[in-house]
Amino acid sequence: SNVPTRIKGRRELYYFTKQYCKAYDLSGMTLERYINFSRKLRRAELYYQLVNKESDSSLNIDKVTPKVIDILRDYFMNEGSLASKSEDQFKMISSMADLTFPRKKGSRSLNKNQNVSVLYLNMMKSVLKYLRYEARETDNYPFQNYEVGVWQSNRLPICFTSYELTKLKKLDLSLDPFLSTQRDILLFHCMTGCRYRDMIKLSDANVEDDELIYEPELNVKENIPAEPVIKLNKEAKQLISQYEGVDVHFRLFPFVSKVYYEDCCRKILEKASMNRIV
Repeated sequence: SNVPTRIKGRRELYYFTKQYCKAYDLSGMTLERYINFSRKLRRAELYYQLVNKESDSSLNIDKVTPKVIDILRDYFMNEGSLASKSEDQFKMISSMADLTFPRKKGSRSLNKNQNVSVLYLNMMKSVLKYLRYEARETDNYPFQNYEVGVWQSNRLPICFTSYELTKLKKLDLSLDPFLSTQRDILLFHCMTGCRYRDMIKLSDANVEDDELIYEPELNVKENIPAEPVIKLNKEAKQLISQYEGVDVHFRLFPFVSKVYYEDCCRKILEKASMNRIV
């Protein structure tokens, strides 16, 4: 059988989050976020066991349902205020599982709280997707038809300058071919403006007469018929030509998961001594 041996005994989601981080070799801020996410899951589990007296509330990867996700969404949004109201219980939780005490309720806006829940639910979605389809630790994937929501932002995007793009192009990554490939994908990303989740589906079929034509996933969800047509510049065409036939799935480039890609981008920017937010 091709089905891998499943880990016996341990079925808690927070435990498998560590396995996910190891599988994707996460580092830096991305790893720190997933560590915090794992702690938050454990606190949520203990909170519902202690405060709501729900003994059967372990976050078992085989038993997570859309209803459980809804409960977690509410917890992620309100953990700070819950910690303020139930300080004794959270102190007990912290001592029971050697967890840090959550930040108490502050001056976060509703948008920020919603963004926190979207962030953690997307992380949860990534872990469960990995466990279902890659590690094959479970047959359960409750996010199949679940709408996580979208990040709400009032800020304008902060873009690379021409000087920074040139710096990225000239960055010597010859000793790390994998990172060099991800740098090229980042450059193509900047040249086209595609969302990453759309970009990873692109193949030769999307390139016609020096133009990139595709149907964004967001357009499909919102029933918008328009297809963007992006004129490819000389450098974008060179990159497509350079990676022709490289990807085993016949895509334009050998893409990796979004989480891994973002982690690679951070490493690339560090090597280029570009430390500002972009």
